[in-house]
Amino acid sequence: YGDTRDLHSFPTRRSSDLACTWSVAAEVGKAVEAIYSYDTANLDDTENRALSFITGSYGDQFRQNFSAVQALGPQSNISLSSKVADAGVEMLTDRRATLLVMVNQVGRQGDNPAPLTAQIRLTVTAEKVGGQWKVSDVEQR
Repeated sequence: YGDTRDLHSFPTRRSSDLACTWSVAAEVGKAVEAIYSYDTANLDDTENRALSFITGSYGDQFRQNFSAVQALGPQSNISLSSKVADAGVEMLTDRRATLLVMVNQVGRQGDNPAPLTAQIRLTVTAEKVGGQWKVSDVEQR
């Protein structure tokens, strides 16, 4: 994950630490993939996995958004798979990070063999909690 071209221009002292930068991008990328993927056949597992990567009030926002997916129910046979294509660290301190994350998504519905694809850009704020980077806010760009 990440684009190393402009790492030296970031305004924080830790941004020049490539190992730390790559680590936060990888952890947050994994979190974004879990938060933005679901399968209506396994809604409880999907929700619990996503929530394990979330901290603070963003948990309430996620639950509110995820309730729309839950309303579809398992009979709808819908899934969304999200993969981080790239993540760039915009700001990084010991406890907080902001990243620009590019995500490729593939959605499937029922027996329809043609998947729906999309690309989204997110600004993700993460906080270090118990040694793990967790998502505390997401804004779609």
